[in-house]
Amino acid sequence: MIKTEYASVNNWLIDSPSGSIIHVITGEKKRLGEYQLKMLEVLFENRGVILSREELTALVWEGRVIGNNSLPNAIHALRIALEDNGKQQRIIKTIPKKGYLLEAEYCRYFEENVQEDRENDQENEHERSEETMTAEKTAADRFQENDHSTVPPSAEASLSIACAEPEHCFPVPTSVTSDTRSVVWRKRFVLLVLVFICVACWWYFSIPRANQLRVVEVENGVYSNIQLHEVWQTREMQQRTGTLRNTLRNTFNNLNQQLRISSSRMQVYYSATDLTLNYTLYITNSCNQRQLSMAIRQWRSEPQQLNTLVLRETRRIINEMATCPAP
Repeated sequence: MIKTEYASVNNWLIDSPSGSIIHVITGEKKRLGEYQLKMLEVLFENRGVILSREELTALVWEGRVIGNNSLPNAIHALRIALEDNGKQQRIIKTIPKKGYLLEAEYCRYFEENVQEDRENDQENEHERSEETMTAEKTAADRFQENDHSTVPPSAEASLSIACAEPEHCFPVPTSVTSDTRSVVWRKRFVLLVLVFICVACWWYFSIPRANQLRVVEVENGVYSNIQLHEVWQTREMQQRTGTLRNTLRNTFNNLNQQLRISSSRMQVYYSATDLTLNYTLYITNSCNQRQLSMAIRQWRSEPQQLNTLVLRETRRIINEMATCPAP
């Protein structure tokens, strides 16, 4: 017997394949977003444990660039889906200056005996097969008995069987041409639809799009403790990000030395328009991780102020990180 376990929070089953949660009593189904469902799974796996904002961001979004409100919005949506009060916070609690906590008392597993149901289905199917075979055998025996009776030769050549005893007869179809044609055309239609879907998928994934968002690592190997990633959608944005890289070169050199001294590493994701620079960094060491996102206006007009701002804020994050104990 195989037992399948389903995780549930406040009587809501987590159904990952369908991207939804299902109420165990009413059967109500609620669709969740990709990252909302991923966050619920992460909170369930760490139920009863406080997870910081940085830990949740790393486990759910896995290094992707997100806005400052992405995490609070996802928590708010989960509370509504799980019928949790945002003020009382019975299920998902906000721990000030620490993070979030999923109460373990609302979490449980449900088991389903899959193998037993399959064995019952197989037994029922076997019984039905035996009944069908018995009925067919009985009909065949009756047909053979009638075949030895005095039937005119002309009747043997016909497509239908005439019997002296109607209750011993079973009809033979005189024509199956229309049914056969219907099945053939149905199969052809399904095959045509499948071919169309395959061609559409090939076109969608193979034809390049002019405005497709791209994330490209640049300056690979130039800095020992810094990884730079440009995010651009058009050639014009790519040219602006290249200009920004040259503008901040001295700042990156200074930060790389400080990161090397503190045994830390930094990943930077940035995209730029004529007016706004979106700049996000992740700094990690062996025991901690910090994130900073900035939207800098008029970044092209004052290069010196831009360097000062990036250097100051990054050093602040490095200095705020906890020092890891020696192994």
